[in-house]
Amino acid sequence: MEFTSTEEIQAHFGIETPDIDELRKQLKAMFAEVHPDKTGGEYQSRKQQRDYEELAAAIEFIDNTDTSLTVTRKDWSSMLQKIEELAVFKSKNDVIVEEEFTKQLDTSINTSVIKFQKRHYVYKISSLVIATIITTLWGFPSLIEKHKVLSKFIYPETIGFTVF
Repeated sequence: MEFTSTEEIQAHFGIETPDIDELRKQLKAMFAEVHPDKTGGEYQSRKQQRDYEELAAAIEFIDNTDTSLTVTRKDWSSMLQKIEELAVFKSKNDVIVEEEFTKQLDTSINTSVIKFQKRHYVYKISSLVIATIITTLWGFPSLIEKHKVLSKFIYPETIGFTVF
């Protein structure tokens, strides 16, 4: 029989004590009563053998338990097995998940950069054209004087033109 709590042990053996040390002491006394060495190395009955095994399991549980958290060996080994399975699964799938995430991230960044560049082509081209025109007019004011349309609107001799 496997025990999962001290309360279960107390109920099974009919011991009412809140102290773990006292519980262990009473179990040890009962254990000594049914131990095969007391009867010449043989069990006198199946009941004595069953009682011996149950008491041994109860004492082992108390000896191997932390009073703040109680976990049976079966539960512990089951939990360790699940953790190992998850660790293997995670290590196998981690690379795949990471590669997929990296691909999606790269695609998203590239798409974003392309959209940004497309949106700003007009601004780049427009500002380049305007800057070229202004630089040309400022650098060569004689072009304005010779031009039929520009000479009517732009006056290179004014301070405004120079500041502009």
